[in-house]
Amino acid sequence: QLAHMGLWPLVTAGVYLLLRRLARPPEVVVGEDAVVIEGGLRRKVIPRRDVEATGALPLGTLLVDEERADAVRRLVLERAAPVNASDDALATFAREGTSLAEWRERLRARMEQGGYRSTATTVDVAAAVLRSSRATPEQRVGAAVALRIAGEPPEKIRVAADAVADDRLRDALEAVAEDAGDARVEKALRASK
Repeated sequence: QLAHMGLWPLVTAGVYLLLRRLARPPEVVVGEDAVVIEGGLRRKVIPRRDVEATGALPLGTLLVDEERADAVRRLVLERAAPVNASDDALATFAREGTSLAEWRERLRARMEQGGYRSTATTVDVAAAVLRSSRATPEQRVGAAVALRIAGEPPEKIRVAADAVADDRLRDALEAVAEDAGDARVEKALRASK
């Protein structure tokens, strides 16, 4: 029975910490890529393009009062994305189920192509996709890879990574900026899905 009494303070402290976490109001972060809501034991990442398209913020079972939800909706809609890339530009940087090495080579070819009838994918288009609220995480990473292929400084990618709300996507972008290698980029991309 003394063993149970010795565990009682630990059990009490654990229950207290759990209840404190559950009672804490949710934290809402609005970035160029998404709205991230963390509350209690749940974390929800809502792509910003979904909020902009519908004007709705699907909160599900997260404990966010309606007043806060309206404030977040207004913030997302008022803060227009700095750049909106066209659908063609977004599609240019899609991975399409290829390996990272194949994706990089396809992006390299697109960045280097050009000629009389075709225009190369420019650094400006890649930068627009990197900062577009409509881009998927993979398209953003593809644009970052294309910028590195074009010889752009890693700071350009780091600045975009700092504006991202989803820390898993931020890790993927930072891995590209640092030329961290395929394994780290692939791991970060898998985590951001």
